[in-house]
Amino acid sequence: MYIRDDPSYYTNHHTDESWQGSLRRHENLPLHGVLSYGVEGLGESIHSSNLGIHSRDRGSGYVFHDLRSVRRYSLSAGIREEVYGAHEVATSPSLSGAAWVSAKFKLRASASRAFRLPSYTDLYYASPSTVGNPNLKPESATSYEAGQHIAVSFSALHGQYASPENIVTEYTFNYPVYDGVVEWRGTVTKNVMARTRIGVVERVAQSPYAIWDAAAGYGTGHVRPFLQLTNITSTVYREIPLVAMPKRGVVCVWGVAVTEEPPR
Repeated sequence: MYIRDDPSYYTNHHTDESWQGSLRRHENLPLHGVLSYGVEGLGESIHSSNLGIHSRDRGSGYVFHDLRSVRRYSLSAGIREEVYGAHEVATSPSLSGAAWVSAKFKLRASASRAFRLPSYTDLYYASPSTVGNPNLKPESATSYEAGQHIAVSFSALHGQYASPENIVTEYTFNYPVYDGVVEWRGTVTKNVMARTRIGVVERVAQSPYAIWDAAAGYGTGHVRPFLQLTNITSTVYREIPLVAMPKRGVVCVWGVAVTEEPPR
């Protein structure tokens, strides 16, 4: 709410202080492996006319092993432990791998878990349009993805949150629940390169929708035209609640390549 004659009604003053420190180490292992581990610490405090006076500290430790290449395979695994609040602990593991079936064909898969502490704004902010909740708990999310190198992939994100019943955090809407992509790129003729992509997305509290994009360009010569089509079917969708995304878009660019031969 904005009142022209009384700006103090919506004016807030904040003073923030924070510190952070970390100790990290990387070690090379056999089979092109790398072991990374370390500890981190963070403290923050705020003195606000709206949010009040608050402070909190947290620390974490992690270890991550990256096995870059064993014949035709690669594997990465790690875990992160974070301590916050009254000795509460959040565990965030991750695992990913890939296999080269041939020189031009690769399979990949990954899974991970993450969490986010509520910000001071989430917890304490108060205005005519927003009310914070000091009882909010950290959000957690588990994501997994699988695909192949020829650009056909499927990924999904499943989020969990600890909050009062029937309350959904705004951040849940920022990520797809399911996301599938089919993409092709290659050479149409000797000098024309093209790509097309169809993605199907499902978000929280929305029906699935598809987005089709395509582009083509001339890759040689002094004049190189480029054409890009976005959301070809003019699909109506929203990545953020109440904010409609653009419909069909067309971009056409004429580029001129200038080359200069080096002096002999």
